[in-house]
Amino acid sequence: MPFPFIGSIKYIQSYLYAVGISASSLVSDPLASKYCFTIHHFDIEDGIIQPQTKTIDFAYLPGASDIVCINALHDEITDEYFVAVGFVKEGENGYLNIYRSRSEEKLPENCLSYSKLPCVPLHLVHAHCLIKDELQWAFFLSFGEPFTETSNQSESKTQPRIKIFSKLLDTNILEETENDEETEKLGLNHSQTTLLLFPELANLPSTSIFLNMDFKIMDNLRLSAFGSQDGWFGVFAVDMKARRVVQHFHYSHESPITSIKVFQHFSTRNVNSKDTTTNGDKKSECVQLKYINCLVCSAFELSVVYWDIFKHNGFGSQNQYILPCSADFDHVNCASVGDFNLDGKPEIILGTFGQRLLYYEWEYSDTELKSGRYTLKSQRSLPGPVFSISPPLDLIGEGLLSFAVLTSRGLHVFQHDIQCLIKEIHHRLNKCVTQPAILST
Repeated sequence: MPFPFIGSIKYIQSYLYAVGISASSLVSDPLASKYCFTIHHFDIEDGIIQPQTKTIDFAYLPGASDIVCINALHDEITDEYFVAVGFVKEGENGYLNIYRSRSEEKLPENCLSYSKLPCVPLHLVHAHCLIKDELQWAFFLSFGEPFTETSNQSESKTQPRIKIFSKLLDTNILEETENDEETEKLGLNHSQTTLLLFPELANLPSTSIFLNMDFKIMDNLRLSAFGSQDGWFGVFAVDMKARRVVQHFHYSHESPITSIKVFQHFSTRNVNSKDTTTNGDKKSECVQLKYINCLVCSAFELSVVYWDIFKHNGFGSQNQYILPCSADFDHVNCASVGDFNLDGKPEIILGTFGQRLLYYEWEYSDTELKSGRYTLKSQRSLPGPVFSISPPLDLIGEGLLSFAVLTSRGLHVFQHDIQCLIKEIHHRLNKCVTQPAILST
């Protein structure tokens, strides 16, 4: 079901409400106003999802600006919502505004941070780090070329083109944080930097322009993935408590990386971490992550999944699974990985500039349970280029997962057919009865 939308925003931002389990999608609608956003709430009538929309106008967004990127999150510690908006004002510099509030009504007027950027903002996501055993959020903003020659000279050639913004840290990644009341509350002093909290940034190439980033938290480990315009991409495993990179791999494709996702195919995970010190010398940490895969989508190449990258020590043809037909409908704009068919394993959905959704499932081989290949199970035509695909979301709070797709023509929501889902549940229950699991004590 499409909901009208035309504009420059190419991202769906969803977050859970503190009350209930309903989710919302936050998108922009520049047709009405350059600084107008629409929040979609979802309800269900006669088995069909019905939207309820509400527009909100953010302060400090000039009407002549062009919104480039947006990201939203909910801080569980403070029970506050945060929205970051990157935009460019014609003939001037770029900007990043961060808004904060505990309610939607007051969110547009509470501008926490108003930052002027010397370069064009490109991609905006959020990640987490550990501070005093608590997860602290941070916005990651990648940026492109500087607006002027002066800006180009002021930017360090040794720093990756990423800036980090947080409630308590708002600084360039290699600059020292200010020793103010806020940083003191976190136990930071003037000699500590955001690079200490995100050590993977020290291993990024300084000449690359990063088009896509992805982060995944697994206990005390943070998996960070970066894809750049020149085809470079890398994945890092970071021990957030020790604040160091324990493993990292990188590789290159021949065209820009349009989307990169890290995910775990099987639920079984074995993390064995040993940190020992002998005579002041630190021995390397042994970290083993099972079945961590990396989906890499390129502009002019077939999309691929690199299987079990930590077991295979990186990326290569030996652990590369090609997604068939993924380059047949112009380049891939976006991707989403999640359990869309409710079988407990992740599936892959690609969105293309050629107005197609491509749905892939892992097909097991007959000889070995944990070997197989990805097959194209279904495809769907849409009325416009696909810009963003959400993960599986419980939009109505009933436990039934749906997903949203953003195109140039609107926001589309896909949901399961209830009758087909009931039949599938009966089929799986009957299969469990005929093939009972063996329990061991």
